[in-house]
Amino acid sequence: RKWPAGVCYVDLFAGPGICQIRSTGDCIPGSPLIAAHAPKPFSRILLCEIEPDLCDASEQRLGDSPASDRFQLFRGDCNIQIASVVAAIPAGALTLAFLDPTGLHLHFKTVQQLSSHGPVDLLVLFPDAVDILRNENRYFELPESNLDLVLGDNSQWRDRIASLNTADPVKRRRLFSEIYRDQLQAEANYQFFGDLVIHGTKGPL
Repeated sequence: RKWPAGVCYVDLFAGPGICQIRSTGDCIPGSPLIAAHAPKPFSRILLCEIEPDLCDASEQRLGDSPASDRFQLFRGDCNIQIASVVAAIPAGALTLAFLDPTGLHLHFKTVQQLSSHGPVDLLVLFPDAVDILRNENRYFELPESNLDLVLGDNSQWRDRIASLNTADPVKRRRLFSEIYRDQLQAEANYQFFGDLVIHGTKGPL
């Protein structure tokens, strides 16, 4: 009852709606279909996807779901479409945003713009081991790198990582996560955080 417009679900990397497990070939529901079949229905489901064929697949599957009359799909780069996504969030809603890029594709300004529209809980995949550590040296030399866009203005990440003075990948990953949390707190007014390391077959993601 605290949220007169209910709970709105935002997924900025929606994909096709179904995921296939490479090792087994099994298909499981992706995040859009999980949201569409939530036991407590979302009042609105707002999806964004950059790949046209994945958009078509997701749109068809959501159209055949219990949320067929409650979803809206935005085609294109979420960093460009974010203003339209935010405008579609109902006034008076609590928003749950699921943000799971496969690499450094989610600009910090996009997160800021999303979180400026009322109360928004963020569930973010932060690809520190997938992308950041693999390409850190290259990003260090580029003044407008993908990492700068992801961490946002005034992160001072080059100074902080240089002062760490260790090649330990665990400590470097931890520092990048701390920088991201610091930015969410300073630039987007978030106060409460939790984290979980996702382990893949070849190490942490």
